[in-house]
Amino acid sequence: MPGLRNESREQSLQDDTWQARVGRARLAERQADRLLQSAIKGGRLGQIQSLLMSKSKLLKELAGVEDMARTEEIKTGDMVHRESVKAMMEQLLRPLREALDKLPLNERTNCNPEHPEIAEKALTEWRDRLLLRAKSVEGKF
Repeated sequence: MPGLRNESREQSLQDDTWQARVGRARLAERQADRLLQSAIKGGRLGQIQSLLMSKSKLLKELAGVEDMARTEEIKTGDMVHRESVKAMMEQLLRPLREALDKLPLNERTNCNPEHPEIAEKALTEWRDRLLLRAKSVEGKF
């Protein structure tokens, strides 16, 4: 099994995607953190300052790689801004909302030809409950 692990590690090092770069930067930062925690627990004051400087440098590198990855993902369309998604969703859902608003009046006679006002009231209540439930989910995304 050690051969498989080394092959996987070599492939990971050769992988030049942004995700791989971010992963390697995060791994390096975590390793530096473990070394720093070990030095603190062991009371090795001479190593602590050096490790703090290394960790600081790695955190800056990680932030830079993450920023570049985010910029690249936006350029390629793999990531989109929340405002763009919100505008697209509003555009897609607007016709549905308009149809729901008109549903009680438009369908009341089809639902109950003898008493359309009763059907309209029931459809209005159903629509209002549906919209209320949708509104309660809105902030969860």
